[in-house]
Amino acid sequence: MTTHEADEPTPTSSDPANPYVAPTARLVDYSPTDHASSLRGEARVVRAGAASQWIRTGWTMFRDDPGTWIAIVLLYFVIIVVVSAVPILGMVNGLLSPVLAAGVIFACEAQHKGSGPSVAHLFEGFRTRVGPLMMIGVLYLVGLLTVVAIVGAGMAIAIPMLTLGDLRAAATPAAIVAVILAGLTALALLVPLSFTIWWSPALVAVHGLPPADAMKRSMRACLRNWRALLMYTVLLAALFLVALIPFGLGLLAAGPVFGISWWAGYRDIFVE
Repeated sequence: MTTHEADEPTPTSSDPANPYVAPTARLVDYSPTDHASSLRGEARVVRAGAASQWIRTGWTMFRDDPGTWIAIVLLYFVIIVVVSAVPILGMVNGLLSPVLAAGVIFACEAQHKGSGPSVAHLFEGFRTRVGPLMMIGVLYLVGLLTVVAIVGAGMAIAIPMLTLGDLRAAATPAAIVAVILAGLTALALLVPLSFTIWWSPALVAVHGLPPADAMKRSMRACLRNWRALLMYTVLLAALFLVALIPFGLGLLAAGPVFGISWWAGYRDIFVE
């Protein structure tokens, strides 16, 4: 090939001189982030009954490839249990959970796109978005410590009222009210905090959102869809109770159904 030939532009399908040349666009492997544009600007509000459809989707996808899904979920829990059992590593367990949760999301996305789930998907979060996913765990831990500090301050007021004086002091209305208020405050803060990490791993893993933005979106979506999440919680509780009947063997199915239905809820609420 001469230098002149090497410098000539490569014909493309839009070249009027040769319209039959194959496109020269570079082909790349599929990545869930290729579809980030499908993220809704605002989360949908779904009816309470949508929760049953999420679980049906979970069952259908699990039934299509039960062996792989059982392996994914078992490995997920083995990792969590082993890390939690090691004193030093146990401290980073909260950082690993969003990364592994993203792995479940990647497996669901792959099956949804037709390529099928694999155990390797569980570790995809470590390869693609490990930093932002771990940051979800960091921000959640900061929020949890803040809640503990607030409730601890409340209890610091209640404890002296419960311990000083005679035994009748423990039953004073002021002491009882202080304890109730501390409990209600903890509940009021922990529920929204838990909402921040419910769907944020999916938003970071699939759409590449910054962790703080993903957590805010997750919390708003959960608050707007509290009816569906309440129904989802009730249905899951019933599912896991039934799964315990045959010596707990049903958990091999209930675990994957839970993971996939969690993903189904994310798609129903966030994806166009």
